[in-house]
Amino acid sequence: LVFDEIVTGFRVAAGGAQEQLGINCDLACYGKALGGGYQVGCLAGAREVMSHLDTADSGLWCGIRDASASHSPKVNANVGRQLSAKCADRSGVLRTCSEHPLAMAAVGAVLDHILSHGNHLFPALNRMADYFAESINAWWREMGYDLQVHHFCSMIHFEIPSTLSLLFFQTLLQHGVYCWEARTCFLTTAHTQKDVDFIVEAVKKTTAKLLENGVALPLRGATPAVTTNLIPGFAQRH
Repeated sequence: LVFDEIVTGFRVAAGGAQEQLGINCDLACYGKALGGGYQVGCLAGAREVMSHLDTADSGLWCGIRDASASHSPKVNANVGRQLSAKCADRSGVLRTCSEHPLAMAAVGAVLDHILSHGNHLFPALNRMADYFAESINAWWREMGYDLQVHHFCSMIHFEIPSTLSLLFFQTLLQHGVYCWEARTCFLTTAHTQKDVDFIVEAVKKTTAKLLENGVALPLRGATPAVTTNLIPGFAQRH
């Protein structure tokens, strides 16, 4: 069983989606969250699976490092076959941006931070995401609008009609909140309650601004109407 934890790893729990779902996979891959945003990737797995990695034949590995030693020397890939039996206690290094000192330092800092906070870090972060989503959704429900924020732990997504999306997020930007164009957002331990409250208020102000300018927002329980582009010249993509 292989898990792609590029997005969920180190964002929803210390053990990623596997921990949340109660599943132990054989292999999992992780992305930049492991390094606090720096360019880094990781393939991890059960000892019996990782021990079968053949670093000499793969063509991908440039060396093997002893995971227990911070300054162990690199080993040429030509001797990778002899070391493959010991891979369970080692870490392989890919060629692209391999072992960049800043990225490796970031990985160490992230893991140290997670370990030092034990079981309290992610539950607290996820509770903040619960508060964020419910605060906005409750207000939109109260106002009667068919808009919603979905979230899985600290991962957040705004569900906005495609014809309204660009205008909504550009207006949100004018109120001090930038939302990545793929519209999936993440809360982090760097965010404070004050930050979350600021974003909630910015969403409310954005909603009010759109209404003030005559933008028709979808109503709860209403039959979806045929919509036209809200911005002249903007091609409807969906």
